[in-house]
Amino acid sequence: MRTTTKRINKNHNSSTKSPSHVEVSKARFVCPAKRHSMLALAAAAILASQAQVSIASPATPLTQIAPDDSSTLGDFMVAVQRLFQLPRATESVEFTDVPSNSPLIQAVEAVSPYLGRQTLCAGCALGTNLLPNQPLSRAQMAVVIVNVLVAQKKLDLPGPAETDSVLRGMEALGRRSAPVRPYLAAAFENGLLEPKPGNRIALSTPVSRAELAAALGGIQHKYSLTVASYAP
Repeated sequence: MRTTTKRINKNHNSSTKSPSHVEVSKARFVCPAKRHSMLALAAAAILASQAQVSIASPATPLTQIAPDDSSTLGDFMVAVQRLFQLPRATESVEFTDVPSNSPLIQAVEAVSPYLGRQTLCAGCALGTNLLPNQPLSRAQMAVVIVNVLVAQKKLDLPGPAETDSVLRGMEALGRRSAPVRPYLAAAFENGLLEPKPGNRIALSTPVSRAELAAALGGIQHKYSLTVASYAP
């Protein structure tokens, strides 16, 4: 049976949009200079509301936010845990570089089942380090968010034919990337990812703060999600 992927309606209007939602949606339809400025404001608003923290430093002050800076895997996991209000998993993955007193521990315990490390690369699940301060890649963002949306029955993974149709014309993926193809197709189909210049998928390219803010803002608006309060 062929599954169908639910789409994120980027043009959906709502009278209850928050300022960050308004900035993200407007940023898609203005000139590049204004778009960059609005994405900066959107990133600032969303990052501030999420009170993201890094293992190495406290929350980034608004005055230091740059939309082109790379998001980290740790910050991303905090955002995902709060956006979807994920509870602590009964069988979470333990990482040697995330001690029990880490400010990220709650997010790591909640999001680790959705990391899909074996989907990203063969043997990745055998690693004992999370590397939370490393830049978040486009592949990681796609796999985690799609895994959560599938688990919460908000969308279905596309089948082989639909996956081929969505990815047709984009850069070819090697055989080792076969497991991640339906996740990428779902991400592109639902507006979570956009092709890079030259129709490149760019699996390992870091996700900027502006890109992450736009993706999370779109999901929050589409599914009317209420971001939970941050509690370190």
